Amino acid sequence: MQAISKLLLNAGLVAVSSSHARGNENNLHQSDGKYYLGACRSPGYAIVNFNARYQVNRRLELFVKINNLFDRHYYTAAQLVPTGFNEKHTINARPFPSVNGMLPVVHATFYAPGALRGIWGGIQLKRGIQLKL
Repeated sequence: MQAISKLLLNAGLVAVSSSHARGNENNLHQSDGKYYLGACRSPGYAIVNFNARYQVNRRLELFVKINNLFDRHYYTAAQLVPTGFNEKHTINARPFPSVNGMLPVVHATFYAPGALRGIWGGIQLKRGIQLKL
């Protein structure tokens, strides 16, 4: 959108659907409160980005860019990982007895947080280029 001839405004939406956590690609691991804690998937999200540019003259431009305009908290990925913690947030490193010589462990869903709001601004100075033929 161009509000006035020297001002340019842009907004964009990034929308991502929910997805299975790494390690749960087949969706067979479901939260059961015993062996698997957490959702075993990352939720979907949408964020809005915005930028504006103001052309002072043909060589001078002011700009501002805002990512995640509304400062939405979101996760970009999830992964099933072994953990020694239980649902009460206390440590229980070996919660289950041995099964055929193997010691089962609890798996939890690790979430990778998305970026917080980021704001940049600046001045762009364009130099004139002269070509001689």
